[in-house]
Amino acid sequence: MPEGIDPTSVTSTPSEDGRDLLLTGIKRVQENKKDEDLSGYKPDEIKVQLRGQELTVTGKQRSEENGLQWSRDFHRRILLPDDVDLSSVSSRLSKEGLLTTS
Repeated sequence: MPEGIDPTSVTSTPSEDGRDLLLTGIKRVQENKKDEDLSGYKPDEIKVQLRGQELTVTGKQRSEENGLQWSRDFHRRILLPDDVDLSSVSSRLSKEGLLTTS
């Protein structure tokens, strides 16, 4: 199995002629950039949009503490492969701020 593929996401289907077994899976992508995660965001501060093959994730936080205003923005654009079934794309935000899209 190729490196980085989530083994729990692997499915198999026979090819049209029945000679081959096609394996598909979701590749795990992890970025280690400090300010590029959604930890600390509430679900209502995150917007996930799918337009054609483009998945856009944005997060906006605004707050005022002790008379000081602050803001935090997150923006990520991901171009999905052509063979993705767009009608089955879904997302989930964990308590830790990890947004999973499958």
